[in-house]
Amino acid sequence: MEVDIFESIGIWGPQKTLHAIHWNGYGKDHQHIGHQVTELKGLDQTKWTTVGLYWEEGKLEFYVNGTKTWTYTNPRVGSARAFLLLSAQTGGWGGNADMKETVFEPSLPRHMYVDYVKVWSGKKGE
Repeated sequence: MEVDIFESIGIWGPQKTLHAIHWNGYGKDHQHIGHQVTELKGLDQTKWTTVGLYWEEGKLEFYVNGTKTWTYTNPRVGSARAFLLLSAQTGGWGGNADMKETVFEPSLPRHMYVDYVKVWSGKKGE
């Protein structure tokens, strides 16, 4: 299972992001579900953005700037080993790479700044 806490594409504009979950590989059995967060108050890509994920067996809660933006429940959540990955994608995906609105500009910075990543265990409220 892949859990994308915060995905963004330039053509969506600076006030939109997506939470997504993918499972069963990336071939013919691939499945996914997602939730687009649009026009979220306080989401400004020119400033620091705080994203979070509360993760317990059977449940994922997504947060952007302290606001809960999506909850996903499924018995498979937390049933397999997992790891953290931070990435910054440029260009497009999902059939939009050829759209003229999607531009990869080689002179743009190819980095992102991450202040910290915090991981902890336990039940909510402990």
